[in-house]
Amino acid sequence: MTRDEIKTLAVQLAKDLENADTLDIFINEVFDDVAKRINPPMLKAKIKALTSGTAEYTFETDMFYIHYLIMDDELLSPVNEKMLDAYSASWTTDTGTPTQYTTNLKTARKYTLYPIPDFNSDPLIPAHGEPFGEDYPDNSLVLIYPDDRESNIPSIFALPFAFDALAREFVYPSDHTDEAFGNTCYALSKLLHNLTELKDA
Repeated sequence: MTRDEIKTLAVQLAKDLENADTLDIFINEVFDDVAKRINPPMLKAKIKALTSGTAEYTFETDMFYIHYLIMDDELLSPVNEKMLDAYSASWTTDTGTPTQYTTNLKTARKYTLYPIPDFNSDPLIPAHGEPFGEDYPDNSLVLIYPDDRESNIPSIFALPFAFDALAREFVYPSDHTDEAFGNTCYALSKLLHNLTELKDA
């Protein structure tokens, strides 16, 4: 399904719905909240070419946050700068094959690999789907992340997402506020989320 189709479904389920602009905002909030769960239901994989001597890379445009980074067939460990300081006094200049990464709150849309890659990635070619990136190109990074998607949304999430957006829409102060209906939508969204095993944490 697409995000627009979920919005259309929400409108069909609603009563006295007049303000589609706020519904757009609440549907986006639903997707943001789902993406921030410990085990997000929708993940995207992307192969990233690395450049020798370059440690810092920018998030993909549709990327909420890093779920996993894979280098060859190994998961990289998330660390912070204090941990790297304790691990190596020269961590800002160490080179080799990345084994860890850090994100900085000051540059939340960037991540830094440690150690700094001392190689260029091989040419990127299609992968065949082996687990843990075993068939990805050598010396390449694989990003696994929840994405801000507009399509390819599993249809099993259509009703819970639509009811969740409606719950927010109808408890929000407006000319069509209906807390009873909003609370009913919230209860239905929770029930359907649980049926899809999409829990709060």
